[in-house]
Amino acid sequence: MKYCLVAITVLFSLTEYAAALPAETKRTVGGIKICTGEYWTGTCGYKVQPLNSCIHLDAPWYHTISSFGPDQGTTCNWYRDYNCNDQIASGIVYPGIDDMDHPAPGCQKRSENGLEKRCHGNQVGSFKCWAT
Repeated sequence: MKYCLVAITVLFSLTEYAAALPAETKRTVGGIKICTGEYWTGTCGYKVQPLNSCIHLDAPWYHTISSFGPDQGTTCNWYRDYNCNDQIASGIVYPGIDDMDHPAPGCQKRSENGLEKRCHGNQVGSFKCWAT
């Protein structure tokens, strides 16, 4: 009986904790989730961004993003620079990329000196999205 009471107390505490967590923001066209770590870890943020506009990344996001997820109905291009000029990837759609450091098709896994080359992780300085 003692163990049953402890289990019920723990279950109730976990239920209260889960209920206190903020609900995930409703996803909408133009919504973008970004994280500094792979697989949606590190510092993360979500915001509905203006469409067809260059989104300039400032600290802590500039050249630190390793996960990028546009909401359904949104397509994005990534740029290395701050002003959407030096495109490094295009056609990013839902659910996005959870590991931008993983070599993508056409991306060399090793650089000339033999060190692993990051394909897009920690390289995005700006992005631009549109409704699809």
